Amino acid sequence: IEKFLKKFPNRPSNIVFALDEKGEAKGLFNTIKVPETFLFNAQKITTNKFVGPQNWEKTYIVSAISSLINQSTPQGPIKAISTNQ
Repeated sequence: IEKFLKKFPNRPSNIVFALDEKGEAKGLFNTIKVPETFLFNAQKITTNKFVGPQNWEKTYIVSAISSLINQSTPQGPIKAISTNQ
């Protein structure tokens, strides 16, 4: 996960990456395959679930993430971060 996080050095503080090393969240999120990625909106509701490895540059994934980034929060819209490094 450290290698992945290095791609996002300036991520907003309200974006959280979590690694469930003990597998305790499996039952809470009904996980079926590793890796799984969940996207949540500002109200902490799951909006997307991606099962298995993903090509994060695919249009439908970028659109899903962009729509969440552009949602308003109590502090205003979430600022997008560039991953072109």
